[in-house]
Amino acid sequence: ECVDTFSGDVLAERLLDVGMMLFKQEKYDECLSVTERALSFASNENIALLTSIHSNLASLYNKTSEYEKAENHYRERISLVEKDGDANYHYLAIAYDDLGAFLHQLNKNDEAANNLEHALSMVEADENEAQLIAQIHQHLSQVYSAVGASEKANLHNSKYMELMKLLDDNCDTDIKPIEK
Repeated sequence: ECVDTFSGDVLAERLLDVGMMLFKQEKYDECLSVTERALSFASNENIALLTSIHSNLASLYNKTSEYEKAENHYRERISLVEKDGDANYHYLAIAYDDLGAFLHQLNKNDEAANNLEHALSMVEADENEAQLIAQIHQHLSQVYSAVGASEKANLHNSKYMELMKLLDDNCDTDIKPIEK
């Protein structure tokens, strides 16, 4: 049984790779078929693989305007990361941010704000998460702007801009050209 599970996961990983190549080629129907097939081969024990597959399926269904299916896969991804005993708040925050951004796209702004605020609460105290925190602030700014909460929108936009400047200032600008 262990060999079968391993073989299934290896096949699922290869199918996921093929699906990503098809996505880059904008062959979305073929990509969906291959990625759904990957899901059927993945073992329930391989949370990381299942999470990747659901993430890709969510993006694919969003791309093909099958929003209900996309939302289901975004939520399944969150469920899997939460179930994982070794759940990493970083990946969970990304999953909530992705769901929030998706819900905003559908004008489900109250639910989007809740998911984004939840994502932010997971990472806002971690200075190593500045890029993710900036992204979440940007999404929150967009959501609050859409519902007319301009004070909140401006606050999150200011935090986004501040973090982006900080990230830009922290880049190594002393790169010297390679001498010939």
